[in-house]
Amino acid sequence: MPTKEKRLQEMHESAEAFGKINDDGFLGRTLPNMLQLFELLKDLKGEPEPELEELLGNLDEPFSATLMKFIDESGMKDSQVYKRAGIDRRTFSKIRNPDYRPTKRTVLALAIGLELNLDKTEELLKCAGYAFSQSRKFDVIVQFFITNKRYDIMEINEVLYDYDQALLGG
Repeated sequence: MPTKEKRLQEMHESAEAFGKINDDGFLGRTLPNMLQLFELLKDLKGEPEPELEELLGNLDEPFSATLMKFIDESGMKDSQVYKRAGIDRRTFSKIRNPDYRPTKRTVLALAIGLELNLDKTEELLKCAGYAFSQSRKFDVIVQFFITNKRYDIMEINEVLYDYDQALLGG
């Protein structure tokens, strides 16, 4: 079986032949050239890049696994964490599903409940597909409290409320 590079070269040559002007001044768009080009495109479409397969095989652990790891490291029970985070049991149960994507507010509430430092909070956010933004008041306020090791969710929510921001929790 020819390599992907070889097939790409063949496709390029077919594409050139497909668009060349012949001696009569017409584009040389012959049916065999078109069919060959379409076959090559069809072959290439179904085969993912080896680099992509490698990347997909090395995904980071999902949010739920990272959260459970942090809970285990903290020595707290699950119920302690979700209560401290202001999240109900049903929402916490959904989070255990690796395909579930929590809101950013929920992720940050859990980080507060676990009393994570800023680096671990950023790791948890990243696993859920989020990041802190210095252009959002909400993010700056939560970062301030985490950096200063002030993990009282009620205090944080009071300040968020004072600045007309969404509150942490579920």
